[in-house]
Amino acid sequence: MNKRIFIGTLLLLLSLNSTFTCATTIDLNKNIAQINSSIEKANYRGADDVIYKTLTEYKDNYDVQALAAVSWALQSKLELAQDQIDRLKNVIPKNSNLHFAQGVVFYKRITSSNMAYRTKAENLFDIAYREFKYSIQLDPTNYKAYNALGVIELKLGNYNLAKSNIGKALELCPNYAVALDNMGTVYLAEANAVKAEEYFRKAIAVNPNSASAYYHMAQLECDRGNYSECLTYLNKCLAWKGYSSFAYNLRGDAFRLQGNEAAAIGDRKSGSA
Repeated sequence: MNKRIFIGTLLLLLSLNSTFTCATTIDLNKNIAQINSSIEKANYRGADDVIYKTLTEYKDNYDVQALAAVSWALQSKLELAQDQIDRLKNVIPKNSNLHFAQGVVFYKRITSSNMAYRTKAENLFDIAYREFKYSIQLDPTNYKAYNALGVIELKLGNYNLAKSNIGKALELCPNYAVALDNMGTVYLAEANAVKAEEYFRKAIAVNPNSASAYYHMAQLECDRGNYSECLTYLNKCLAWKGYSSFAYNLRGDAFRLQGNEAAAIGDRKSGSA
């Protein structure tokens, strides 16, 4: 199986002020929920838009600032994320999302083209793991951190631990599309195509723009010899992703296996670009 792998006038004024405060709190909470929802679906542009609008009005809100670091880290905007983390870490040292963002930065440094980071990969891996664990210690409901731990366990080949952590993330946030896709990936690694497909389809149902889930469905169909279905999923993946060397290479393989060598060559060139 392929493994590609949130007194009179005075009283009147007080009442009005109280009303405005309540409305402000509701709007802020709504925006934070919208930011988290976008992150759950890997819609980072949408998350950034709401973060920007929210900070325009509530520029000193540290929860939103921490979510900005989360969004940037997940987009691999690592320097931007790290600058934000460094600015906030002494102000909100026990913010769970801030430690989650730091873990993501360290984890993504492992595959950096900068050799100063790549030579410290094992150390960065351990630090990322500790940041995710501390994030959960600070907030046991931080489903993003549970999902991240699951991804690390998957990378280590600890499939049961991966399923346990990602399962906890889904228990806390059942419509977490990224975690649904990751759970499918664990089953894919275990060569359980039926369970893998179940989770990939759930991820797509929650987020029809999930390029990753479409790619994984394409992997499944290619392995089954259903090349037309594979190509359909890859086209959807590329429509939302824009560019993916993995998707182009897999599409090249599917074309080749269909006997369309000319199209295969073109996609392999795109995949190596």
